[in-house]
Parts: sequence; structure tokens; C-alpha cells
Amino acid sequence: MYLRPRFSLVVWLPVVLSGLAPGVVYPSHPDTEQDLLRRIEREQNPVKRAKLQVRLGTLELQQAVGFYRENRPEEGSQRLEAFVNWMKRAWQTLEGTGRAAEVKPQGFRDLDIGLRESARVLTDLAHSVSYEDRAPVDRAVQEVDQLRTKVLAALFPGGRLDAESNAKKPFEKDTSLPH
Repeated sequence: MYLRPRFSLVVWLPVVLSGLAPGVVYPSHPDTEQDLLRRIEREQNPVKRAKLQVRLGTLELQQAVGFYRENRPEEGSQRLEAFVNWMKRAWQTLEGTGRAAEVKPQGFRDLDIGLRESARVLTDLAHSVSYEDRAPVDRAVQEVDQLRTKVLAALFPGGRLDAESNAKKPFEKDTSLPH
């Protein structure tokens, strides 16, 4: 009787020796500001350029949070301003393409996701920053919110984006349902 081995040493040996597991995605080197700037300048596709601008804006936000944690609010404020400017540039790049966001949402969705995640980071930052240093953070929160409203309006034209129109008041009777 011949017994088959359960695994082949030949198949697993290169995997073990290389230290890499098949099918696993390993992170590449982290983005640097200079690398992203070079890639933005070279990129001809406006959607890819906007995605890179969102990544650079996110990097600026991470640096701003680091400066605020190190109690260096002046540098943090400058990085927050750079963050907002990169997000606005990404919006202008996408808007300048003339593409209909509801038909071809590539890039617009990435900007929306970046803005939504950034809004969470900014809200957390606002809670951890002293009251005297909070004005630039509040300004960034407001500008991100306004920009995200524009992006959502482009993605969902004709929709009502104001929260008050969709939210019911407390104890308000719903008259739309039959009784």
C-alpha cells in the first residue's frame, strides 16, 4: 500500500525560505511628502492625480496630529492648512475633468472617503487640543464638512443633503404611515 504525503516539501520550501506567505499583500514603504509631490507632478490622469492629492492631504493631517500631540500648535496649524488645501486641490482636479460624478464616480468616492475619515480624525483632535489652540482645528472641520457636502452633491445630484430635512423632530408624529 502506497501512502501519499499530506503536503509537498518542494512546494512549501521556497515559501518558508522566502518568509512570504502566498496570497498575502505586504505593505510597501510609507508615503513621503516628496515622493507624493513628484508623483502628482508627473501624473497625467486627473483621477489618479486627485487620488494622490488625497493621500498627500491625509499625510499632512497625520503630521498635524503629531505636532499637536507634541504640543507644537503653530506647526500643527500650518499642516492643517496644507491638508485642507490638498483636499481642495483634489476637488478642483476632479471638478475640472468635467466628468459626471454620478456616472463615473472614480476619484470622487476616494475623496469622499478621505474627507469622511479625516473628519473623524479632526473631531478627535478637537477634543484633545486645548481651547486656545482649537480655532484652526475647528476651521479645518468646517471646511472639510463644506467640501464633503460638495462632493456628495456631485455624487448624488438632486438629493437633499441637509440633515434637518431628513431628521424628524423629537416626539413628532409620523403622518406618512396609515394608522
